Amino acid sequence: MEVSRDIIGEFEKLIIAESGICFQEIDHPQLEINLAERAKKLSYTSLEDYFNYLKFGTRRRSEIEVLLNIVTINHTYFFRNDSHFQALKHDVLPNIIIKRRAIAKSLLKSPSLKIWSAGCSTGEEAYSIAIVLKELISDIDKWDIDICSTDISRKVLEKAREGVYILSSLKMVKEGFLKKYFHIDASGKYEINGDVKKLVNFNYLNLIDDIYPVDFDLIFCRNVVIYFDFEKTFEVMSKLYDSLRQEAYIFIGYSESLSFMEDKFEMIEKRDGIFYRKRDLKGSAPSDCMDNPSEALLRISKKERSLEKHRIYQLAVEDIIVNIKEALTLKKYSRAEFYIKKLELLDVSSADIDYLFAEVYSSNGNNKLAKEYLHRSIKKNSMFAPAYYLLGSIYIHENNLEEALKALRRAIYIDSDFVLARVSLVQIYRLQNDIVKSVREYRNIIKVLSQRKYSDPIPYSHGFNVATIMGICRDGLEYLKYSEL
Repeated sequence: MEVSRDIIGEFEKLIIAESGICFQEIDHPQLEINLAERAKKLSYTSLEDYFNYLKFGTRRRSEIEVLLNIVTINHTYFFRNDSHFQALKHDVLPNIIIKRRAIAKSLLKSPSLKIWSAGCSTGEEAYSIAIVLKELISDIDKWDIDICSTDISRKVLEKAREGVYILSSLKMVKEGFLKKYFHIDASGKYEINGDVKKLVNFNYLNLIDDIYPVDFDLIFCRNVVIYFDFEKTFEVMSKLYDSLRQEAYIFIGYSESLSFMEDKFEMIEKRDGIFYRKRDLKGSAPSDCMDNPSEALLRISKKERSLEKHRIYQLAVEDIIVNIKEALTLKKYSRAEFYIKKLELLDVSSADIDYLFAEVYSSNGNNKLAKEYLHRSIKKNSMFAPAYYLLGSIYIHENNLEEALKALRRAIYIDSDFVLARVSLVQIYRLQNDIVKSVREYRNIIKVLSQRKYSDPIPYSHGFNVATIMGICRDGLEYLKYSEL
């Protein structure tokens, strides 16, 4: 089946509109395979015919749900990200439990607790939370516990309700918990016990379109918005904020960040786990970025730009650069290229600017032009580490690992603390299944970051902070540690 870039772009727009899920250039081959297989199964001879059915077919809604089931990645296991669950058990839940008991006593009612597992996938996260609650609350039968668990995929929700798992999903579960909270069914798989199941309810919810439930003491929304563009992420996180009770908590994925919403969420670090507490905004001064994602991005760009070493621009040039970075984060590549043309008219040239041009073209899938600008950048400043980093990242996407290694090692030689280059180096080692080097490099990154504040932004990352990258590394170490189990 012949596939054109234009039709893939149309599918992307449709999927973004329906779910907020975005795809990088590197994801396109797998997306094409998934679409072609689904179209063939429905007896369509072209993706154009399948797309028209999704737009105008009589059962388009049900087919869109099927498509979202296919393109949504559902990889998880019990107690994933151990540091999160250590902080949950020892810091977050004890505080919530004390507050809820006190409120119940004052109202002469049974204590209650509301938790939301958003993007719950096949239920491992929600059931893990339930197990922790049972460990902490001795009189849990006297509580009104509601663990609301939602996902956009009805297929995974069915599996979650069944609560039956293979051993690989239980690799982080202690042996005592296996005996206490699971039993082996007739097929030899592990089924969660009924006293845990009754604490959790599973329902369909689309975070982009649907109305959110409210009054939660705690929300888990991990590794969900990584598939969204910035505007959708801002919208979802703002609505999650409204769903939380005052001073309630939210856990997000290690590769996600709320640095663009510092006015709404306070970042907390406990037991190597990063989570956030809802700020009480009553009586606080209004913030320009509270309800405006563009203003939030502008603040990120300014904060990041203050750390960069090569600030030789005039004010007009800086304003255009901010616009380019904002467009990049919003994935508005045509807008970014528009500002590139404006910058070219100013006849300003530097290694930094060539790098920025390369970043735009690389993000838009034009790696050939991106590499040309990176070589120009390096020619202007052979010691400009970011250019070697981005060049290495492009080579990884092209599966040219030998050249990628050369470029990334050059970046690290120039600046041994260049974190993003080290992160890309880990990517190569993992592609090569070299666990020893992957673990060593993760630890090198953690060592570098441990000298910085968690809230410090990572240069050239468009908003990621130390906490986010630190979390990614710890998550990677945990995965490698248990991947062989």
